[in-house]
Amino acid sequence: MDINKHQDLLTINWNLIFSIITVLVLILILKHFFFEKVKKFMDERKAKVEEQFQKAEEAENQAREKLDEYNEILAGAEKEKRVIIADAMENAKLQANSVLDEARKEAADIREKSRLQIEREKIAARKEIHNEVGDLAVQLAEKILESELDEDAQASVIDEIISKSEANRETKK
Repeated sequence: MDINKHQDLLTINWNLIFSIITVLVLILILKHFFFEKVKKFMDERKAKVEEQFQKAEEAENQAREKLDEYNEILAGAEKEKRVIIADAMENAKLQANSVLDEARKEAADIREKSRLQIEREKIAARKEIHNEVGDLAVQLAEKILESELDEDAQASVIDEIISKSEANRETKK
């Protein structure tokens, strides 16, 4: 029995050898027909994915460039807007100052015309008062000459002449 034990160690297991050969043949067949096609498919897919990443990166770069251009345009428009507003405000100030100066001149002209009109009216009133005083003096002298009056009579004659003078003045107005 001793030999039997060692004999199992040297025995070749043909099933194991056929299984290994079958697996190797299957691997070679799969490699020839399947692995090459899978590898080719995977390489193509990898190339497409890389191409899509590259296109996406290019699109992103273009978008950034456009964004930078638009930001520059907006910044320029903002500066232009500020310049236009500043110019408009300056023009408005100039126009306001011009209108104020013109209004001041017109007010000064009106004041001067009013002052001259008042002066003329004062002179006319003085002439009128002077003429009335002269007329009153003449009337008073006529009355005094017509009759010799005492003081009370003279006062009443003077009051009568002043009343007539005031009545004449009110009717003239």
